[in-house]
Amino acid sequence: MYRLHTVITVIFLLILNISGLLAQPTADFSINLPNPVCNPAVASFTNLSTGTPPLSYQWNFGVNAGINSIQTNPSTTYSSCGSFTVTLTVTDGNGLQ
Repeated sequence: MYRLHTVITVIFLLILNISGLLAQPTADFSINLPNPVCNPAVASFTNLSTGTPPLSYQWNFGVNAGINSIQTNPSTTYSSCGSFTVTLTVTDGNGLQ
């Protein structure tokens, strides 16, 4: 009985250690803008994100609320000049964001 308890404890600790090793994905991108930048401007985004595959993407281009694209390398047209906050949320194959 003592041996069985020791083996179960070791396996449980090993599982805890492995689950703690899962790294979250890293969201990263670059942007290509035309010159001049305004009226209208087509912005192309290059996804540089890393993580455990498969990765899924949710982009917001700072114009409309919610998810604007789920493409890996999307583009969007800005119809007016201004400052826009672009966000990219990445989810990896383990469900981590």
